Amino acid sequence: MRKRELPKIQSNWLHSLPEKRRKGVLFIVSMIVFDRCTSEERVNHSISIMRYTAEAGNQRLLNEWMKLNNYRNYKDIFDEFSDIPANKITNLSLKPELYYPFEPMGAEKLIIPEKSKLTFLVQFCIKKHSKLSAFLYLIQQISVFSRIYP
Repeated sequence: MRKRELPKIQSNWLHSLPEKRRKGVLFIVSMIVFDRCTSEERVNHSISIMRYTAEAGNQRLLNEWMKLNNYRNYKDIFDEFSDIPANKITNLSLKPELYYPFEPMGAEKLIIPEKSKLTFLVQFCIKKHSKLSAFLYLIQQISVFSRIYP
């Protein structure tokens, strides 16, 4: 697996966690995405090992493969993070910036809060208009919005 440069990770929830928890969550997410990426190859390799074991009668490779793929090795990590709802971790693993395998070491430094809709709108307006016209446009949008949602 080639190391890829990880972009900024936008997540208000992850950003709100203490650093140690962020590191642990990112480690778990990295395991999930790695498993998702390699699942077909792991299944094929498992079948090959089972065939070899059945034909040769040698269980050494099968035992090594089972030890290597045993998540009980990470039981302490999973226990420490058992209070985190599974959907939070699953949702993180589906974010575009975390969807493919990544190196979790140091990834916690890339976590930033998500931009609010207002921040996004301001940045969009400034790109499209001068600062003054962007400001006037925002005032207009806020007044329209406040009439719709008093």
